[in-house]
Amino acid sequence: PEATRPGVAYLNFKSSEQTIDFYNSFKNHVFVDAKGEEWKVDIDYAPYQRVPRKHKPKDSRQGTIMQDPIYVAFVETVTKEVEFLPSAEKQLEQRESERVPAPNTPSSSSKVAPVIPLIE
Repeated sequence: PEATRPGVAYLNFKSSEQTIDFYNSFKNHVFVDAKGEEWKVDIDYAPYQRVPRKHKPKDSRQGTIMQDPIYVAFVETVTKEVEFLPSAEKQLEQRESERVPAPNTPSSSSKVAPVIPLIE
């Protein structure tokens, strides 16, 4: 035998007479399903009888995002052109060219200190 659990339905009637008629018609009514099992209806009044509104109130902020300074700053950072660094190979070539002196320049060992000509 499978465990059953009760079903719940909330009905909204337009008048109190309809509510009373429904209550009197279905109070202790017994339903029979296809297997022949009987189910008794239990009717109660809802503890919170307010019905949800069909139309939600309009959000006062709707349509104002283009004036929001935080959003505008975000859009600017996203649309700004991104400057990429040079590739690793180009960076390596640049560093090597800075380390090795060009062949036309005298090497650092052949340089004469500026004080030596004054002494001679």
